[in-house]
Amino acid sequence: MRPPQEQGRCNAASVLRVEAVLPPFRSSARPCARAVAALGPFLRDEHRSVPGAFFTDCETTLPRELGAVVKACRDCQTPGTVEHLLATLMGLVRETVRRHDMVGAGERVLVAVSGGADSIGLLAILHRLRRRFGIELVAAHVNHRLRGEEADADEACAATAAGQLGVPFAREALELGQGSNLEERARKERYRALQRLARAHGCQKIATGHTQDDQAETVLLRLIRGSGLRGLGGMQARRADGVIRPLLDCRRADIERLVRRLGLAYRVDRSNYDLHFQRTRVRHRLLPLLSELNPSIVRSLAQAAALWSAEAEIAAAWAREQVQGLASSGRLDVGLLARLPPAWQGCVLRGWLSECGVGQRDLTARHIQAVLRLAAGGRPSGSVVLPGGKTVRRRATHLTVGPAGPARIPSAPLDLRVGEAI
Repeated sequence: MRPPQEQGRCNAASVLRVEAVLPPFRSSARPCARAVAALGPFLRDEHRSVPGAFFTDCETTLPRELGAVVKACRDCQTPGTVEHLLATLMGLVRETVRRHDMVGAGERVLVAVSGGADSIGLLAILHRLRRRFGIELVAAHVNHRLRGEEADADEACAATAAGQLGVPFAREALELGQGSNLEERARKERYRALQRLARAHGCQKIATGHTQDDQAETVLLRLIRGSGLRGLGGMQARRADGVIRPLLDCRRADIERLVRRLGLAYRVDRSNYDLHFQRTRVRHRLLPLLSELNPSIVRSLAQAAALWSAEAEIAAAWAREQVQGLASSGRLDVGLLARLPPAWQGCVLRGWLSECGVGQRDLTARHIQAVLRLAAGGRPSGSVVLPGGKTVRRRATHLTVGPAGPARIPSAPLDLRVGEAI
């Protein structure tokens, strides 16, 4: 990381390009965020997120007239600066909430506030939209107690933001203990804690601060993992369990800029820069590389996710209908499955596994292919272990789902067909 005084250097080509868009702002007495937005595309992404260091240096490296405009934009705290950005983001959130029917009048919404800029920004925006939506808010923080004093400081920051906005605040602390896959366990326990807090405070929905950038990272992670169509659909804007994501069409940098402009403090989690985590490597290494090929890669990935999600819903509805004719009493007929077009077999199989209680989050295309090979193989028996402690077993002409471990002879009699064995 270069020292701040070196972070704002722009090459000659950038200077020439910036000068071309400068004239509309030369006579402006009250520069606003639109001026900064116009200059932004001509400067490196890493600089736009560090405005203080960047603007100070640019005043000495860019032409005097341009430096004056940039300095004025940096120092400007007029309503035009804040309100323009706020109105833009509120418009995006209103449209996202409307399109996905996220909230209804009279509902209470639990806003998950980690203390980071995204969640603080979500709370601020929903606070300003609460009357329009006819909702009440409760801010909630879950303390994982994994980072000692830093975790406590996150909680204090979340409580302060809620107090500044006059929103009731709730908290819960977790004890995760030792074990493998700590990040995934923390995620699951966090959502369970939020569900408990929502019930305790009479909230029908839980709002999280995931942004369009988070969606793009999720799509790439699932693509790397080998997910199918449903996984490539990314995070759902509205989940069946009441979790909603109002910021899914907003960029992370815009939310951070808004929080700073509103004068709200927020915390930076150092783990977000720890390259031991796969998501962090995707964020700081893979996405910047892809941005060289497509500067709008984040938006493109989010749009692709929306299309894949819609197609997955259509496929899932069709698959549910097919499962009714292929399975009975939890057993899937491998002969009938084989008659379907190969492209649809995996979709039907996934629908059947879902009905049998197999969690979909960790189920990848590789798992589906393994079960399809089991169904199409010549051997009358075999098994495939799936995530979540489930196992698919083949018993002659049918597949069944049961707990992981060796097969056991059931105490109750089974109805067998001619030629079928256990």
